[in-house]
Amino acid sequence: YGILSLKKKKTTLIINDPKLVLENKWLNNIGHLERSLLIALGERYHIDSLVNIDNYLIDQNTILYINEKLIEFSNSPYINIKEIARKIPDCFSDLYQNKLIDIEQEEFDQSFFDSLEKLCLNITDKKLAFDLDQLWEEDTEFAFKDIKDSFLSYLNRDELLTKQLHYVLQVMFQTVFSSGKNELESKYLLLSMISPRYEVDTKLLIEDLMFEFRKMGGDIIQTTVNDWGIADGQLKYLLLNSIDGMVQVDSSSYFGKTSEVLPFESENLGTQFLSIDLECYIEHEFVELFKNKRICFSGEKRMGSDFPYWEIYINDEGQLKAIYSFADYLGTKASFYYHHALEDIYNSLQNITPGLVKADWISRAKLSKGSDVWFEYPPKLKSILLPTNGHSFAPLVHKVDSVPVNGIEQCGPKRSKSLGLYSYLLDIMT
Repeated sequence: YGILSLKKKKTTLIINDPKLVLENKWLNNIGHLERSLLIALGERYHIDSLVNIDNYLIDQNTILYINEKLIEFSNSPYINIKEIARKIPDCFSDLYQNKLIDIEQEEFDQSFFDSLEKLCLNITDKKLAFDLDQLWEEDTEFAFKDIKDSFLSYLNRDELLTKQLHYVLQVMFQTVFSSGKNELESKYLLLSMISPRYEVDTKLLIEDLMFEFRKMGGDIIQTTVNDWGIADGQLKYLLLNSIDGMVQVDSSSYFGKTSEVLPFESENLGTQFLSIDLECYIEHEFVELFKNKRICFSGEKRMGSDFPYWEIYINDEGQLKAIYSFADYLGTKASFYYHHALEDIYNSLQNITPGLVKADWISRAKLSKGSDVWFEYPPKLKSILLPTNGHSFAPLVHKVDSVPVNGIEQCGPKRSKSLGLYSYLLDIMT
C-alpha cells in the first residue's frame, strides 16, 4: 500500500506503532488465487517482491476435522475434489465418478492453475477481477462448470452439514461470516477449499518490501503516537514519540484493529469475535502426521455458540500453537474463557492424538489474549459484505462526540469483506 502511494507521487510515511496490532490468520495463509493476484499486481506496478512471491511461500496442507470426519486438502485441486467426494459424498461423488475419474490429475491441475492466472491478469478491470465465472465457465474439458454447479447446489441445501461447511469455510478464509449466502462468495470459498494453500514467510517478505519502499523514497518509523491531532472532524497531524515530533498529514490510512488507546472507533454492525492464543509442547507418536499443517475444528453443536471455532498448528519441534475464537460481548475478557479453550482444544487433540495425557498437556500450556478477529453479520446485512458494492464501510468516529473523523481511512479488519484477502487487495489498490 505504501509503494502504491509512492507511485502516485505522494510523500509517504509508515508508522509502526507496537501498541497497535495488525495480525490475522488470513494474512499468513493464502490460496493460489491470492498468489496469482499478488504476482499480477507485482507485474502491473513493478514490485519485484510480489513478482517473485513464490520465494516467500511454503506449501501447507489444511486439515478440516468436521463432525468426526478428517478431510485433508493438499496442493492438488484434483485430489482435493476426490477427497471431498469421499468424505462428503453428496457434494462431489456423482460428478467425480461420472466425469472426473478418467481425467489425468496433472492435466486437470495445470488447466486449473492456468485459468486462475488468466483471471488475475484482468485486474486492469476490477469488475472482471470479481467475475469468477470466467474461470468456471471457460473449460468444459475438465468439467469446471460442473464442479461449480455441484458445489453451489450442495451448499444451498437446507441441511445442518451444509450450513456447517459454509460457516467454517468463511471463518477459515475470511474475517467476516454470516448464515446468509451469496453466489459470488460461494465460488470464492470453493476456490479457496480446493486450491493449494501456502504459509507466507511474512518476516522475509516484509523485509524485502521495506527495501523496495525505502529505495523509492518512502520512510518507516517505529514509534508510538502520543497524540492524534483531530480538530473540527479532521485528522490534521500526528505527534510522534520520536525525534520527528509533530507530523502534518493530508491523508492517512489505519491498518490495525480498533483499540482502547485510539481516540476514534468504528461501529460494529455485527458481533465481534476475538481470540485466545495457546502454546505448548506436545509429545505423541502421531504428531509427525500433523506437523506443519493447519488443522481446523468444527462441531455441529458449536454452530451459533459463543465458542464456534478453533484451529491448531504444530511445527517441526513439536510446538503447538492454537487460535480459539470467542464472542466479544460487553464486559468479557479473554482470560474468562481460558478454561473453555483448554477443554475444547484438549478434546479435539484427543481425536487426532488419542491417549494424550491431559494433566501433562495442560501443565505445559500457556494462554494469552490473541490478535485474530472475526465479525458475524446477520443475513439481512450480507449484501454490504460483497466487494462489488464499493466502499460501504462504517466511518471512523471520535469516541467523545461520535463525529466522523475525516482524513483517515479505515484499512483494518473491519474494512474486510467477502472473498478474504483477494477482495482486500483489490480494494486497497483503488
